[in-house]
Amino acid sequence: MMGKRSTISGEATVDPRAMIGDGCVVEAGARLYGRVRLGRGGRISANVVVYDNTRIGDRTCVGPNCIIAYPTRDEIASIEEEKSMVHAASTVIGKHVVMRSGCVVYTGSRIGDGVRFGHNVMVRENVEVGCRTLLGTNAIIDGNCNVGKGVSVQSGVYVSAYTVIEDNVFLGPRCVLINDKYMGRKAIRLRGPRIEDGASIGANAVIFPGVIVGRGAMVGAGSVVIENVPPFTTVAGVPAKRIKDASR
Repeated sequence: MMGKRSTISGEATVDPRAMIGDGCVVEAGARLYGRVRLGRGGRISANVVVYDNTRIGDRTCVGPNCIIAYPTRDEIASIEEEKSMVHAASTVIGKHVVMRSGCVVYTGSRIGDGVRFGHNVMVRENVEVGCRTLLGTNAIIDGNCNVGKGVSVQSGVYVSAYTVIEDNVFLGPRCVLINDKYMGRKAIRLRGPRIEDGASIGANAVIFPGVIVGRGAMVGAGSVVIENVPPFTTVAGVPAKRIKDASR
């Protein structure tokens, strides 16, 4: 179903089951598979692929060459076996989201209203991203993470699976949050760090698995954090040590 005043390029592929809201634009080369719901005033740019069971909110702009609801490995196997593009997990992109070129969001993820993506961002499966968060260019959010509201994830950040990032956190360029200190040499339960409300992580810092960086804490650039950081504390160094209290 297509809404009023919507424009769909003759070179786009739109599944008959898709629902396109009023005033939308779907550009050449875009492909919408299955039960896609596109809200009012949305834009799907050239060569975007949107897979089944995806809802995109009003006035969201998806830049060229993005992929939304990319299937997991198990889903790819099912697709190959059943010759069907239908997904069990739903994927939600909120209202007023800006997703720049080359981004990939996997199936089962939920992106809040007003989130801004840089270029070539990857968000893996079953990730939740809160409203008004920034995901900088080349950032990677691995599977089963929770990212809060108003978070600033700068360019090149890597967030490993099973990490929790609370509201209003700052992650500096190229910082790394890891979930396996044994580098795959032991069979362990993966556990990412937890970054609490308002904490700031400097550029190129590394936060070890299971570490809690407390509310309002600050981690200096290039630090390696292997122990919990108390709230409103500044740490720096390799390994990171307390320097002073952080400003409140």
